[in-house]
Amino acid sequence: MQRATREFIRARQPHTAFEIRTWRVESRPQVGGLDPQDQVHAYVREHAQARAVIGWRHGAPQEGQTWFEPWWWVTEDGQTLIDLGAPTSRAVALVDQALAVYRGQDLRANQLIRPPDLVWQPQGWHWATGEPIACLDRAHLTRRRQTMVTLAHG
Repeated sequence: MQRATREFIRARQPHTAFEIRTWRVESRPQVGGLDPQDQVHAYVREHAQARAVIGWRHGAPQEGQTWFEPWWWVTEDGQTLIDLGAPTSRAVALVDQALAVYRGQDLRANQLIRPPDLVWQPQGWHWATGEPIACLDRAHLTRRRQTMVTLAHG
């Protein structure tokens, strides 16, 4: 397990009752103009046994840092995630179902807050803007921020 994965689990697990762990991922990119989240919702509507799963994915460290982005998958068997978006070579999937709970509560409050992309460096956690994050709790992962931007990355 990569160091960044272990650090994420260590930092996030105390703030959720859901188990944070890695899952095996099968890539099945879908054809069409839908974004990955919309593809997941369409797939779940069409396949009765499927359910949507949310969490974080990250690739190999680059230039001393590892980028974590919120991501949606589908599971049909509760064991394997199906990635309907563009495949990322050697991406690690960390399921964090608390994000689905947060998202549902935010939608009921008419707030659309997408969890921010996170960056791990040996010095600690940062927003995509470079600003340090105190901890990976709900307040930090869902707060509305004027300065929050999601940067394009490789």
